[in-house]
Amino acid sequence: MASPEAETVWQMIAGARAAGGASDLERHRELAVRGADMIPAPDAVSYGPDVVAAVPALRVEPEKAVAGAPILWIHGGGFTLVRAHAFRHWVGHVALELHRSVIVPDYGLAPEYPFPVALEEIVGVYRALAAAHPDEPLAIVGASAGGALAVGVQLRQLHDGGQQPALTVLVSPWLDLTLTNPSISDNTDLDVVLDEATLRRDAAAYLNGSEPMHPTASPAHADVSGLGPLLIMASEYDLLLDDSVHFARRCAAAGVDVGLEIAAGMPHCYQFFVTVMPEANAAMSRLAGNRALIIG
Repeated sequence: MASPEAETVWQMIAGARAAGGASDLERHRELAVRGADMIPAPDAVSYGPDVVAAVPALRVEPEKAVAGAPILWIHGGGFTLVRAHAFRHWVGHVALELHRSVIVPDYGLAPEYPFPVALEEIVGVYRALAAAHPDEPLAIVGASAGGALAVGVQLRQLHDGGQQPALTVLVSPWLDLTLTNPSISDNTDLDVVLDEATLRRDAAAYLNGSEPMHPTASPAHADVSGLGPLLIMASEYDLLLDDSVHFARRCAAAGVDVGLEIAAGMPHCYQFFVTVMPEANAAMSRLAGNRALIIG
């Protein structure tokens, strides 16, 4: 059973969506930014602009950060909705708990910048960080649509013979843009965050005519042999639950070191609401307790 705090958040989201009126992209962008402002700002964390491989980025710096390569955090938002700034407080809380610096690339959003623009930018950022920290392992966190971009980095590194991340964490990842998995319909009345119509709109905007089964757009359809270690944090009520489950099974069958957790009774990307609900706090503590992120 969800906590009272979680129930309050879900009611607020449902109310905002019901009152949203027009379902145009600009309206959805406004709602997404307002939702991001629900997360309280963490103490002892600073934010600043950065540029990595010619890509604008947000640098998140906790006080007393340990030395080492920053974590590469790839934000979500359906490839279309929000900039890196909207995720600053979520990332800030995790950075503070990890005592790690974090880089959040402000990649180009569709439809203005369709596939593969965002992926090319993220690959460039990852390779620049690898070059700047040649003797240090790198870790990636990819949330929602950022999950596809995170695995896309791994696939491009495999193809080009480059360094794999020490750990890639996928939070409620969107990995299959064909939108054919049963959980999309099975969870339609359970997931208060996502709806199928919006997913289809965002997928079409991002793909812009590209094949939905393209392996770096939809990593669910890629050859995953040789990927680096993965941790997938999924949710029982998520429309995209099957993206996580099926991908984890394929990775395990291919010999990839993969872990999968499924949070009972939670919708898509509930982990975002850190400090607002205990379920999100617990999930982020599990993430922060991962040794590969602590010393990565």
